[in-house]
Amino acid sequence: MLLSGLNNVTASLYTQLAEFKGLRGQSAAEGAQSSEVKDASSVVTLSDAAKALVSSKQLTFEDVGKQAREKLDEIIKQTAEKQGVPVSQVNLDRSRLDGVDWSILSDQELAAIKLNRDGLFSENESLNGSAALGSRLAASLRPYQAACMMAGDIRGQGMAINMLYAQMTPEVREALHFTPEMIVAGNQYIRRDEQIFGPLLGSDITGIAQQLAALSSRGGLAYALTGTLFDQPGLFGNAKSAGGWF
Repeated sequence: MLLSGLNNVTASLYTQLAEFKGLRGQSAAEGAQSSEVKDASSVVTLSDAAKALVSSKQLTFEDVGKQAREKLDEIIKQTAEKQGVPVSQVNLDRSRLDGVDWSILSDQELAAIKLNRDGLFSENESLNGSAALGSRLAASLRPYQAACMMAGDIRGQGMAINMLYAQMTPEVREALHFTPEMIVAGNQYIRRDEQIFGPLLGSDITGIAQQLAALSSRGGLAYALTGTLFDQPGLFGNAKSAGGWF
């Protein structure tokens, strides 16, 4: 089932953070309160790029939920017609090849289904929406899994998480259980690995950004290479840095 993708990725991230907190002897929240992070790994606020993407649509999250409901109804209807079964018999858990194609829904719409704030979705729909969103996260981070598992090097994955986080809406962050405290803890984990493997170069960070953008059209989370993104404080050693990355 798709839900295993989200569970595996989330478990991996939180296992790494738990290990880090044990080594440091403090919680992620304490780390966030103890100092203002001012290096190229810090991400704690929504980027201008993400704000622009949200504001350009002029939709409230309630509107997004209603839109997602309509789109999901239509997707289920089309799936039922393709399978030759009543709408009530469409299995949301079946693979994309012969089941519901969740790729038609945006990250924000999947977040609306997962969070289900207005009760528009069934529990099963909410679980599957959550799983689909988690699968996108897994797809975006897959290129960095080998380094994490084989060499214990979290730099690439951690930086990719930071860059994705910077463009996520607050609702997508909530749906994926991404918090500022988690990012701060992860950044300290990145710095630990930088002492072992060396710092990531500007070309490395550029490559991660380009790869995330490419993967966003191949099953990953939405990620855009925009002028706003590349002008953000601290990115690629930007001289305009004002105390933090993004």
